[in-house]
This record gives sequence, C-alpha cells and structure tokens, in this order.
Amino acid sequence: MNTRKSDLVLDASKATGISKTDCRATFKQFCALLSENLAAGNAIEFRGFGTFSVRTHKARPARNPRTGEIIQLPECKVAKLKYSPVIKL
Repeated sequence: MNTRKSDLVLDASKATGISKTDCRATFKQFCALLSENLAAGNAIEFRGFGTFSVRTHKARPARNPRTGEIIQLPECKVAKLKYSPVIKL
C-alpha cells in the first residue's frame, strides 16, 4: 500500500499534537529545502534513515521502442537515496 503525503501529514499531526495545517506547511517547506539543497549539489544525511545525494547520468544512446530509432539522451542529474543499515526493508 502506498502512503500519500496527506497520510504522513495526518500521522505527524496526531503524533505531535500540531495542527494539520502547520504540519502540512512544515512538510512543504522541508521538501522545498531538500530540493534546493539537492539542486545545489549538496548531500543530505539523516542519521538512522539514509543519505540523499545527486548523481549524474552520462549522455547515452537509447532506442525508441515504438519506432526502433536510436536517439541520444542528454546528461542528466537524478536524486539518489542510500538507506541507512538501520532500516530493514
């Protein structure tokens, strides 16, 4: 089952006694700061959870499955999460 952002906000609100509106605003700001830091190339470590980092994928050829045409994909940056060994999945 997938957990939605609204479910996380509701759970945090219940756990902390903070209103849902304040939890939602805090979560939104947290995500914005996380995105800004990753866009700047910074790694973010949450001890006991994991480390967010930015990884660069090199430009590479790919094939369009519909037409079979080979196209060139440009270099791109993607976010990566390396889980802490404490988390058991």
